[in-house]
Amino acid sequence: MVLPEHEHVETQIQTRFRPTATGIGLEPYRSSLYAPGQPHSGGVDDNWEVIVMLLDSQLMSEAADELFQRDRFSIKPFHLQCSGMVGQLNEAVRSEFRSPHGPSLFYLESISHVMAGYILRHHAVTYAKRAVRGTFSSAQIRRLEKFIDERLSAEFGISDLAALVKLGPQRFTERFRLTTGMSPWQFVQARRVQRAQLLLAERRTTLAEIALSLGFSSQSHFTKVFRDAVGITPRTYRDNCS
Repeated sequence: MVLPEHEHVETQIQTRFRPTATGIGLEPYRSSLYAPGQPHSGGVDDNWEVIVMLLDSQLMSEAADELFQRDRFSIKPFHLQCSGMVGQLNEAVRSEFRSPHGPSLFYLESISHVMAGYILRHHAVTYAKRAVRGTFSSAQIRRLEKFIDERLSAEFGISDLAALVKLGPQRFTERFRLTTGMSPWQFVQARRVQRAQLLLAERRTTLAEIALSLGFSSQSHFTKVFRDAVGITPRTYRDNCS
């Protein structure tokens, strides 16, 4: 099978699999890497297979945002080279698609993140040292506060907050600290303490219920965080509100 010359908007990484020396099964042979928009042709010999992975620009940008202190990067293509890491990752993809249970989206996405990181580490050139530019607007901060306040009792991470403002986790953290003077985690804890103060003043819930509703691991954990932030324990704060 031969494919005519074409190009992709994504970064393409592929591995060809050839028959083993024993004739039983296939093994990874050589791999090729194509940059977005790079024209290339393709094909595979009889009894061979090829695994093609397309990594979209958002994934590559988010990975670069985490790995580099740079604003721009470009992919260094290669053609039909031996690459143990690429071969192993694409072999894992091939095995997943041949699984009797069917491919797992979580598993394949995990492999794609590892592949993106590997390509950027070993087959990319970066340009221009990155500077933190600007701060978040009042509207963006209100959106982040609303998201946090609605999920104080739930699990969420930096990547969830960063996605709200369409940034990678590292760049989000840098800009967030520049805007608020706090790390995202410190800000979340501050919002928890503020909510706790309101609940303590209302006197309708127990300390244990407040700790649970605000996502603290235990009442003692809640007490420590509150005391560190306010200077007194939650119980003393409630007594002072009477």
